[in-house]
Amino acid sequence: MQDSPIHTMTVQWAFNHVHRLEHLKFSNLIDTTPGDFLDPFIPLIPLNNLRILVLGTVSLTSIPILMSAPHLLKLRMMLEDEEIRRPTTPYRLDTISSLRSLVISTNNVDAAIIALEYLPERNQLQSFICYLFDRDQPPSSASAHHLFNLMKSKCNPHTFSKLELQGCIARRQQEGVDIDDYVDISALFSLSALTDVDIFLPATRVELTSEQATTIPSAWPRIEKLVLNATRGVPMRTACPHIDHTHLTSILRGCPNLRVLGVRFDATQIREEQHNRSGNEEEEYVDWQCGLEKFDVGDSPILSPSPVVAFLTAHCPSLRKLECCSSDHYGTRQEFLWKTVASQVVPWKTVAPQIGL
Repeated sequence: MQDSPIHTMTVQWAFNHVHRLEHLKFSNLIDTTPGDFLDPFIPLIPLNNLRILVLGTVSLTSIPILMSAPHLLKLRMMLEDEEIRRPTTPYRLDTISSLRSLVISTNNVDAAIIALEYLPERNQLQSFICYLFDRDQPPSSASAHHLFNLMKSKCNPHTFSKLELQGCIARRQQEGVDIDDYVDISALFSLSALTDVDIFLPATRVELTSEQATTIPSAWPRIEKLVLNATRGVPMRTACPHIDHTHLTSILRGCPNLRVLGVRFDATQIREEQHNRSGNEEEEYVDWQCGLEKFDVGDSPILSPSPVVAFLTAHCPSLRKLECCSSDHYGTRQEFLWKTVASQVVPWKTVAPQIGL
């Protein structure tokens, strides 16, 4: 669309002369247009045959129309968030959604939550990706809990396989993250088809508890990627993790498809003698050696590299990339120790500490 206003009749004429439209990209080219600029055009879009729809910024009032598209498979849009107004049009209870992929970009997680509320109960959604851009008021743990509980009730547990939730680093660093205020992901355990979970909410504490770590293998038996607040090159202000290497082992042993893992764990309790094995003992470990290829440990506490090297060598023979970061809580020595581990575990592969990339 151009800088000059386009009359709705012009757009309607264009849509009327396009038969069996299946793929549409419709957006405003400049950032100065109002957030609801595209709303008058949404009812004009011929939805009957549309399979893929990529939109610029729309308001929540357009959501009921978009969610009712009969054959839409992929929907990507930006949601206006300056004024959160819930749509007045209710969705039809008899609607069956064909949507497989939903991608939302917005500054306000509440806008994404309201949009997801309009997903029909009968759906086969496979992927939900949400990008949150507000650096002044990043989403809270309460908002994340609300979103996860909504997903539990809305998403089809037999088809939903991918969740990606990406927040922004706050413009002003917090003094610290409340160690008792963490994002509980337990509501997502009912979505048993999940294979890809990537959550980055740097203003909150997104970590596994010991109970969650032991539940993951049965809750997500097909999980391939699990990343919780991977560092993204950001020094962290965090306290001691809830899980240690024994809980990590439960995940590695119980999730045979896991290839990418990003979680913090307490590596200080690993003892080297626990992982030095004779030739006969080596064979006993083959059945539960994992196929993990990438591991982001963040600022996981560590005392000595050698027992951790032995642990990772025993459990992660396919590891090709080990990432770490510095920590305002533990200091830069942690990063140095993890770099030492990486240089020995993956000496000929990719050693990628986040700091400096």
